[in-house]
Amino acid sequence: MDHRVSAGHGSSTGAARASSRPGAGSGEVGECHTPCLISSCRPSAPGVIAPGGRGAGAATGRGGPSTVLPDPPLSGQPVTVAWGLYGDPLRAAVTAWKDEGRRDLLATLAPLLAAAVEVACGSAGWTRGPVLIVPAPSSSRSTRVRGDTPLVDLAEAVVAALTARTGLAMLRLAPALRPSRGIRDQAGLSAASRAVNLRRAHVVASPWLPVVQGRRCLIVDDVLTTGTTLTESARALVQAGAHEVRAATVAMSRRRASPRFTAASTR
Repeated sequence: MDHRVSAGHGSSTGAARASSRPGAGSGEVGECHTPCLISSCRPSAPGVIAPGGRGAGAATGRGGPSTVLPDPPLSGQPVTVAWGLYGDPLRAAVTAWKDEGRRDLLATLAPLLAAAVEVACGSAGWTRGPVLIVPAPSSSRSTRVRGDTPLVDLAEAVVAALTARTGLAMLRLAPALRPSRGIRDQAGLSAASRAVNLRRAHVVASPWLPVVQGRRCLIVDDVLTTGTTLTESARALVQAGAHEVRAATVAMSRRRASPRFTAASTR
């Protein structure tokens, strides 16, 4: 089953498929008044744990979805849920999957991102759909080098798995973002350089504008490092008319320079 929201015209087929013609009304995506797909949708007042302190077991393969709080806060960064800290073996799995051609590891990473997506939706109180799952865009160079878009595939697997498990059509894959100009690979850049590199660098592609308008959007990415990618993606979605934007990632990096992050347990 195809779980992507199409930016072209067509009728919906199956529980998680919808279509929208560019310029058409937002209703073409299809309202989904269903019970929440989250088993527990009660927002909570989480406690705070510091990366490297309590909760650092996520870096050794143990983890669980936690709300990420930037310190100091980044203006415009969406509320974000990450599954675990970016340390081995999780770091090795993400690197091998994304940069070393180990696409088979999608089966390992998809359940982690799915857990973060569930908590992100539940803590937001998003009990009605659709919720657009929007992969953070890759640079054009990265896409050329890799020959594919692994994050889009990961997001699609998450939507398919959650839809199959719950039988609900709440989540819709919407790869709506693209680079608006040339950007450098973020790997190895400082926090300040990342911010400059991505300033106003993302845009919602024209065919997706009527799909995004008025919708709840959940940006997904593999790793939250400084928050600049999620912040820029959120800016572009809000500018395009998104009603509310949050984010979910597989991992949150340990920061050795500002901004520093703490993780707040959602339990």
